[in-house]
Amino acid sequence: MKKPPQLIARALLARVVMAASTATLVAILSGPVGPAVAAGAADAASTATKSKKAKKHPPKAPPARPPAAAAPDAKPPAAAQDAKPPAGTPSPTPAPAESKKAAAGPEPAPDRPAAAAAAPPGESKLLQLARAGAPDKKTQRSWKAKCSSCHGEDGKGQTEQGSKMGMGDMTAAAFWKDVNDDRLRKVVLEGFKRTKNGKEQEMKPFRDQLQPPEVDAILALALSFKK
Repeated sequence: MKKPPQLIARALLARVVMAASTATLVAILSGPVGPAVAAGAADAASTATKSKKAKKHPPKAPPARPPAAAAPDAKPPAAAQDAKPPAGTPSPTPAPAESKKAAAGPEPAPDRPAAAAAAPPGESKLLQLARAGAPDKKTQRSWKAKCSSCHGEDGKGQTEQGSKMGMGDMTAAAFWKDVNDDRLRKVVLEGFKRTKNGKEQEMKPFRDQLQPPEVDAILALALSFKK
């Protein structure tokens, strides 16, 4: 069966085009840019081939690693535990006692003696001085030099001069009846001369020999004889 003229014409035209294309390609490759075109075509073909392989066989992701377990508390090796410092190494200096005391905290305050009882309301200053304690040595010397010849060293008045004038006993409460601080100071500073129970009593003044604090000290000593 014969082919139609149209199909024959198309086939001929296709051959002509193919022949022309082949001739053109040969002319390009044989020209000055031929090597560059050939290299570019080779690179394109290689890239296309790798792309097809990558699509067919994609790379596998590496398997995930499990989290690392927590390391136990590290202990020094036995050799390090048993190691001793070399000879001649100074030993650590112990903490001073003051540092230990500071770390232990302040020491409790020592017990203090109880405060002396407050003086009763209205009690005389001279009596308070008498209760305060033993007189000092200077007051004792003044008493012995100026008062003991009549009143005695113990205040009982049992001396030769005391018996002659009938001096009372300072250790008895009756001796201090109806007296106060001001009256006692006046007697010491100004002295007196009187008759009592038929006996002449006299005491010279000590205004020029004793200062007011010394007068109070001697009177406090006399009051200390009171029982």
